[in-house]
Amino acid sequence: MDEDGAAEATEPLRATPLRFRNGRYEGRGMPLAAIDDLREYQLLLQEAARAIWLERHPGSKKVPQKVIESVSLRLVAFEPGSVIPVLEREATLDLSTDFDLFLAAEARVDEAFAAIVEGRDADAVALGIDGRRLHAFGKRLTTTERVEFKRTEQQSVTYSKELRKASIKRAEKPDTQNEPKTLTYVGLLRGIETKENGGTFKLRRFGGGELGGSFDDPESFKDLKEALDLVDGSSFVRLTVRARVSDASTTIESVTQVEQFDVEDSPWRHRLRELLAYEPSDDDEIDHDPVRIEDLQQIDRLLSALPGDLATTAALGSAPGGHTFAEWTAANRLVRVQIDEDLDFKAYQKILGARPAARLHFDHVEDVSAWVQEAVAES
Repeated sequence: MDEDGAAEATEPLRATPLRFRNGRYEGRGMPLAAIDDLREYQLLLQEAARAIWLERHPGSKKVPQKVIESVSLRLVAFEPGSVIPVLEREATLDLSTDFDLFLAAEARVDEAFAAIVEGRDADAVALGIDGRRLHAFGKRLTTTERVEFKRTEQQSVTYSKELRKASIKRAEKPDTQNEPKTLTYVGLLRGIETKENGGTFKLRRFGGGELGGSFDDPESFKDLKEALDLVDGSSFVRLTVRARVSDASTTIESVTQVEQFDVEDSPWRHRLRELLAYEPSDDDEIDHDPVRIEDLQQIDRLLSALPGDLATTAALGSAPGGHTFAEWTAANRLVRVQIDEDLDFKAYQKILGARPAARLHFDHVEDVSAWVQEAVAES
């Protein structure tokens, strides 16, 4: 080994294998048109090595050529399994006695493609590899063909023509949709893990699926821990978060509000949770604010005060502004009770084809319950 840490390998060392699948790679050998991808892969490794070397030598502005040349590959054979080119390292360059620049460059390239697959192009470029160099790899892949980067024995990253095109499109027109957004998620907390400057959590979402996220302030941990520690585990939480959303993933970066919601077990509890979990779509013609949890609790009080048949037949919904309502349609009459800003009950009835009657105001649930029973009975 010389003073710069360069040493010739006494035995050829294999590079971590790439696997080319489907399409032209189902035949014997490898199409000559695809050989260019192996050259581009070597250039990616060299660019990653350049970035790593500069990071380890902060005062340097130029990377010695021998550093770049040491990260070179030789194609010696093909293995079955679609096409697995056997690539050997032509030389090894250590920056210290326990550092392998080639392995570090391999890991960085794999990490860059993992980021692209997940729609995190900025994270890939932040690794010091130019986006144009990343996009040069795989440009001759057909629609069905895939390239697998084997990261570990159990894990690999699969790259395709569609993923490459999507990444190029994002680079040409930055995806402002992937900027942090304020979103709400509803479900049951299933775990919290604390770290030095915050922590992570898992949320089993109402309607299915599990979502992970992070938080970075002690108050969020306190609120999340309180919700997790509920004895019966039935209390839903609504989390207001800052998150980045792409077609491939959702990354929750921080928690800004934790709200607990629980009502007694009842035939309508599931419908109240549905309202809590409602997420307006971009196609909605009217903006809907999130439903207030206090509104849902008032509706629950109203339904609990009504006879069973009226409670279970009520239609529940949310008006613009996030105000929750319960309504009944009988014969030619619509009867509605809505929760107002002050959490009081506003009620009215409308005969189909006529103008709505004047709105009534109720402070007490017993009074509005009696009014609903009378109004529905009249129809």
